[in-house]
Formats: sequence, C-alpha cells, structure tokens
Amino acid sequence: MTDWEIVESQDKQRTASNSSTFGFKIKTDAICAVMVKAKASAWWQNWPQFLRRFFKDDNLAITLDNYPRELAYNGNDLKGLEQVNIFLVKLKAESHTLTFKANQTPVITGIKIYEAKVGSPDLVEILPTEIQDGNRRPLYMLAVIDLNPTKMLVKAQVKTGRSHRLFQNDDDDLQVAIDNKIVENQLPKAHKNWFWCGRAQTYQNTSTRVLVQNISPGSFVTIDFYADRTPKIEELRVFFKDTNSRPIFDKLLVIDDSEFINLVLSRDQIDDFLRDKANGQPEHIAFQTFEAKPTAEIIYQACNAHSINPKVILAKLQAEQGLVEGSGAANPTKEQLDGAMGVGIFDDGTVDKRYQGFSKQIISAAETLRENFNKAEGKKFEVKVDGENIVVKNRASYSLYRYTPHVAGVELFFDIYQNFFNR
Repeated sequence: MTDWEIVESQDKQRTASNSSTFGFKIKTDAICAVMVKAKASAWWQNWPQFLRRFFKDDNLAITLDNYPRELAYNGNDLKGLEQVNIFLVKLKAESHTLTFKANQTPVITGIKIYEAKVGSPDLVEILPTEIQDGNRRPLYMLAVIDLNPTKMLVKAQVKTGRSHRLFQNDDDDLQVAIDNKIVENQLPKAHKNWFWCGRAQTYQNTSTRVLVQNISPGSFVTIDFYADRTPKIEELRVFFKDTNSRPIFDKLLVIDDSEFINLVLSRDQIDDFLRDKANGQPEHIAFQTFEAKPTAEIIYQACNAHSINPKVILAKLQAEQGLVEGSGAANPTKEQLDGAMGVGIFDDGTVDKRYQGFSKQIISAAETLRENFNKAEGKKFEVKVDGENIVVKNRASYSLYRYTPHVAGVELFFDIYQNFFNR
C-alpha cells in the first residue's frame, strides 16, 4: 500500500512569471500534499544577462488559495539548485489555486498534488529520489496548514566526505528548523545547528539517526530542511492532533499490563489486518511465507507461546522497520525482513547474526518482551532510559523500555499502536 495517491501532475519545466496561477481540483475532502519544485539562480549565474540583472537574484514565492502566508525560493541561497516546497493541508472537494510571484527568471520544474491514503503518511514517498550536491542550502520547505501537528519523525542518513568524488573533507549534514527554531545536535564533535552531522556520526559508528520532535500545534507551522552535500531522508512523518481525543502519551505508563498480554487477535484476524494494510501489494509480508509458514501464523504462534498481545508485535513491526504500511512495506528489502523487530541490532550498528531472519525476529521479540515483563516486579519498575534511571508505573512500560531504551522510540510505538487500533 502506498501512503499517497497522485491527483494531478505537471512535469513541464517552465520559467515562472509574476502573478501566474495553477488550478487543480480535489474530488473528496482529504489531507493533501501540494508540492512545487523550482530552482533559482544568484545574480552572478545569469550570464549573458549578467549586466542587465546586476545584483538581482531569482526569487519566487507561492501561495495556496487565500492562505495569507507563502513559501519562497531565493536564488542567492540556492545558486541554481532545486528546492522542494510542500503545503500539507486538508483540502475540501472543490477547486484550488496556486499563485506565483516571481522576480527575474526562476524556473518551475514540477507541480504535483497528492492525496494521503493513511493517517500519518511518509512524505519521503513523494520527494525526489536524487539530491543535488550543494553547500548548506534550502532543500525542503514544508507548511502544515490547519492540521495542528503534534510531532514529527525523521529518519535520515549522512555520510562522510570520502563517499564523494570531490571535496572529500566536506561531510554530509542535515539541518531541520520548526517555525524557524533549529533543532540542535548534542552529540560530541557535532556542528551544533545540524542534527544530522557526518563528522559526529562517524564517531558514533552510524550513518543513520532518528529524530522524534514535539511540535507546538498551530494553524500554520513551517518545517524547513537545509542540506550540506547529499544527506538522504529515509522517513518523514508528521503526526496531527487527534480530534477524537485518543490517549495522550505518558512516558511512565505507556500501555496497560492487561492490554500488553491480552491475546485479542486470532490467526485469521492478524491475517485480515495485514492484508488490509497491504492493499494488494504482492511483496507485502501479508502474502509472504517464512520457513514455510505465513506471516500471520508466525505472529499468532509466537504471541500465544509467550502471552503477548499480537497488536504489540504488529505495532513494533511498523516502528522498527516500517513493514506494515507505507512505501517501505510495499516492497521490503532482505535487510528489513532480517531485522524486522530490531532484535540483536544495537545502537552502534553491530548486528548479532543469531537473531537474523523474519521468523527468528518475531519469536525472539515476543520472548524478550515477555521476559522483561516478568522481571519488572523484581526491578521495582526502575529502568535506564536515554542514559538516566526512571521509575515507570507498570510491567508493560518496563518491558517496552528494556526493549527500546529511548523515550522517542517508545513514543513512536505508542503513536503507531493508537493509529492502528484506537482510531
């Protein structure tokens, strides 16, 4: 199943003109991504118009319908590179208009309108697959309109300069700012204003890092990404305030004990859930077998053997490797399947091969979660999380933190669990 369905597309490259418009129509009320790709040049790049345009960069601003704020492209920042701007907004089933304000000759390279098919869609699915090599410049600008975002999940990869042919002393870096406030990097040897820092992550022996960041809800929230070289965003989701008042995350009481060990789903119900999420994608785990057993059978047997709620395993499958819904689930890699539940995969990047393989991952995960649950009483619910000791309120929370000793990771599990089963 894909997270997005394309509504309208215009790929023809054209020079933007002032006060020009682009109209499109939405057939049903939906959360939509209105994406405009454009490139702008600095004044000194516009040869042979150099003299006529002396000290005049390309500039472009776009607005959606009657929303008073705009998203912009600046030639002095981009220096001829492409930038992607997205309005993430709930649109009514009617006609809508993009309006452009241009100075000089910025170039629009594509316009695409998408409709979200899941609750917290992965924006990576609609972003360009190739990133141009550039020096500390705007990459993606996201405006979240009238959706009251509460948090954001970003998984991104940065590499050292040695992965490039030229300028090998310059590493990849990626910066994110929410409403113009930069998310800082606390790792040793890091560039403070770049949460993903190639140099710092080299010392941590990992190229990939996950950020789960709370957002203050508002009617117009901006999320801006700046790139140095070619960092790669692997997952990008924005979570919204639930109008149905779903439970709020409590880091000390994540899920009730009774719910954690309740065998609420039959083998057929697990199969139905996965097939619904698969939406007919033939490579989805719903239609695969491992060691001659269907996925639903493996989950059902593991959960029954260790008295763990199958919903917990299904939510962890999504949190760890995105194997239940989204673009990653449609065509999972061998690496995803071998590390499906994150068992034996450590923060420093090392992998214990004894636990590799989909069936082993499911069985080991259920066994580990139950063992942690059983040990909780003796430990008086005290567990080390993000480097400090905290005392949680029940066995289930203790088990989840022993499994993933980071608040951000457990909160992600909570959000997915609520989205899957308490909507």
